[in-house]
Amino acid sequence: MNRLSAIVAVVGLLVGVLAGYLWWGVRAQSELNATQGQILVVQSELNATQEKIKAMEAELRLERDRRAKLEEIVTRGQKMMRLGGMDVGGRDVEGECERL
Repeated sequence: MNRLSAIVAVVGLLVGVLAGYLWWGVRAQSELNATQGQILVVQSELNATQEKIKAMEAELRLERDRRAKLEEIVTRGQKMMRLGGMDVGGRDVEGECERL
């Protein structure tokens, strides 16, 4: 009987250890799935933010181009005032201002 008790105890211990290991694995898997879900959410937010940044950079480039054109027109206007009416290239500066 003593030997049978030892075998039952060892088998019971093994079953307990394996059940605990499986329970830990299931819990770890659910935590992993939750973390992966959070990563997907953060990645989608990152992609959206990167798209916004690209759009803002494009808008900034356009605004810088517009500003450079206006500065050029203002500079030509100042030269025109000094030269007496027309731009050095023979263009009318006032017409260019109205187009912008």
